[in-house]
Amino acid sequence: FLLVVFLTGGSSWSYAGQLLLLRPLAVLVAVWGLATLSAAQWRGNRALLALTLSVVLLTGSHLLPLPYSVWSDLPGRDVVARIEALAGFPAHARPMTLGPDASRNALYALAVPLAVLALGAQLDERGLRRMAGLVLLLTGFGVLVMVAQLGGAGLQLYQPSAATKASGLFNNRNHQAALLAMIFPLAVLAWRGGYGVALPQRIVQLGAGGLAILAFPLILASGSRSGLVLGAVAALLAASEAPWRRWWKRSRRALLAALTVAAAMAGGFVWLLVQSNRSDAVTRLADMSSDVRTEVWRSVVADLPTYWPWGTGIGAYADPYRINEPDSLLRPTYSNHAHNEWIEIAYTAGLPGLILLAVAVAMAGYGLVRAWRGRREDRVLARTGGTVLLVLAIASTTDYPVRTPIMSAILILAALWLARDAARHGPVKS
Repeated sequence: FLLVVFLTGGSSWSYAGQLLLLRPLAVLVAVWGLATLSAAQWRGNRALLALTLSVVLLTGSHLLPLPYSVWSDLPGRDVVARIEALAGFPAHARPMTLGPDASRNALYALAVPLAVLALGAQLDERGLRRMAGLVLLLTGFGVLVMVAQLGGAGLQLYQPSAATKASGLFNNRNHQAALLAMIFPLAVLAWRGGYGVALPQRIVQLGAGGLAILAFPLILASGSRSGLVLGAVAALLAASEAPWRRWWKRSRRALLAALTVAAAMAGGFVWLLVQSNRSDAVTRLADMSSDVRTEVWRSVVADLPTYWPWGTGIGAYADPYRINEPDSLLRPTYSNHAHNEWIEIAYTAGLPGLILLAVAVAMAGYGLVRAWRGRREDRVLARTGGTVLLVLAIASTTDYPVRTPIMSAILILAALWLARDAARHGPVKS
């Protein structure tokens, strides 16, 4: 299922043709996975399952028909009600959301993370480690696609645009850069217990290390400014987990030689990118004048009271935002998302969405504290999951990566890695 997700789930657009295959399959897999969960597996993953199912139920509730008298009294619906009255439309039941098509798309999109959770909850720790290895392997395939794109092969999985020039398996270079940043923590896992696969450990480690060397130069080539930040954060956290002391004790010369070779290779790739004018991320970082995201964020926050406390409807951002969009922000293109998921959740899901978000953050925070306070070697899987979650959380402040099926699947896997540590060890002692 993950293989299908990576091959077809790189776009957040509802009209992507690949979703015709992915979403029906995801629904079937989710139903089958939930039906085959044992009582022990339900109990062991009850927090994640309850949170995910609550998100599904909240999204579905936004599509339930409401009596017209109830719907028209909801905040922000008066504009639509007046338009319908002037057009002579009769009063009729309507769902709470101001964008029914967008909310239906959001509900269908939840099938992918729900399917991954239903299957992942049935895996033991070795199975979850194998999934980490598989994610790294599939990310490596995305690296090959990206290299081919940079080489001018014209290999595009989605409708070509400026954002898909070097986007690998995605429709957006920022999402590809976020995936590249995840290589660092996933690669460290190769030296901290491995992936539980039937391959020589040295081959696995060399392959993971090679991808890590390639990751940062490719982030530069992607043109993603946020990717530079994500790569730096992920690399620092991964470096803190690397077994430097063990390597130093084994062979200081070999470690220094390996670091020298890795630095030379990475530096060589960066030099080649600069010489060939491929380091778009640095170029775009130097030119921030055309970025209007902060102005959009301010306008969305200013518009929050219009729809408070229920929101515009989960997934329904673009159409409601147009109603009160400031004239100064009008462009030939339209604002399809707020490019800040924390703000957009408040805008579209309202207070109930923020409550679920707060629960999710609290659960993740509890898991992160447990993972980094514990000193056991087997907590490295939990720390890998925590680092991946941090990367996605930071990426979501300037973009919407988790709206792609690939990233939503990785989000659930990372949560499972983090949660499995809590299930195994119990409370952390002070």
